[in-house]
Amino acid sequence: MNSNAVVFRIEPEQPTALKYVLPGGSIAVDGISLTVVNVDDVSFSVSIIPHTLAETVLQHKHPGDAVNLECDVLGKYVERLLTYREPAGVRGASPGGKLTASFLADHGFI
Repeated sequence: MNSNAVVFRIEPEQPTALKYVLPGGSIAVDGISLTVVNVDDVSFSVSIIPHTLAETVLQHKHPGDAVNLECDVLGKYVERLLTYREPAGVRGASPGGKLTASFLADHGFI
């Protein structure tokens, strides 16, 4: 800890959660909305000003303590849109619900 910030490095129990975490993005740690500083394959870090540390439950956390994480919902929306497949028979759906080049061409995207 220095006079300007405290850096917390957090390793989620489920590393797949890191797909929703990116530098400069938002994440809530124990209900406290914070900005992500860095992300690697197993963890991410956030930087907290002394005032935030003093006014939140984070002041009582020690290495190895569990925290609740809430990833930015925007990433979840993007994932849903990219992986969504319309049910067969729905107007505009391609066969098998897959996006094809011909479907894109037929609808003016390419």
